[in-house]
Amino acid sequence: MVHHELDHKHTVPKINKASFKLLIIIMLCSALRRHRLLLQGISQKLSFSTRKIPWAVLQLETSASKQEIKAHFRKLVKLYHPDLNPCIDPVMSTAKMTEITEAYDRLMDDDYSSRWGDNSVAFACDLYSVEELKSMSLVYDLHAIEILYQPISHDHDDSPTWNVDRNIISKDLQCESRLPIHTDPNDSISDLKRLIQAAKYYEWGFQGRQLDRDKVAKGWELCRENAGEDKACLSSSKPLTVLSYHLFLHSYNIRHGDILYAVIKKM
Repeated sequence: MVHHELDHKHTVPKINKASFKLLIIIMLCSALRRHRLLLQGISQKLSFSTRKIPWAVLQLETSASKQEIKAHFRKLVKLYHPDLNPCIDPVMSTAKMTEITEAYDRLMDDDYSSRWGDNSVAFACDLYSVEELKSMSLVYDLHAIEILYQPISHDHDDSPTWNVDRNIISKDLQCESRLPIHTDPNDSISDLKRLIQAAKYYEWGFQGRQLDRDKVAKGWELCRENAGEDKACLSSSKPLTVLSYHLFLHSYNIRHGDILYAVIKKM
């Protein structure tokens, strides 16, 4: 009698085939839903600027080989192709496939890749705004620099004055950390870059870089924001202007208090 009671207590309830199939379907739907939410979360984290950088789209370093480009392309296609992933929203998967394919085509184009060689920083500055470059922190460092000229004293006025136009400084920069650099309007851009290198040689990663004939480290540019039609405000959506090394500060009408940017490609 005791043995019979123990057997009864340990009896496993039977599940019919219909219930088992239903349980499997529920588990598969739950797994597909989690997969879809994961992919949607990844997609939402991609910023507008990340989509523009083909290396970032394919999750590659800028030094990636053709084989690595092909491998990452195939990997992402398996994740986002609508025929392979019916659980993903078709609109999202189509947009991602378009983005991935465009990035792949650009990186496989030797002409495009060559423009991202020694002149890659200048090329990026010509394409992107300050806010866009800030969001590319995996590729570039962006530092604000405030230009300070020596005060000019007038003969009949003991108070020093500067050639200042504070209106051209955007409001977004008022609280931004910036490096003050004392220079002169007649200094060349190369002179200014050497001053910046001396001030932030280790902090901004200039050490170990090759030097050009002017003793300026390679892999970075000095830029300024472009003013719109209304010079009282700067447009954050406009690309930057790269300052040519052989010109002078006064050549660009750079005034006391103006803000420039050092765009440095990470090594």
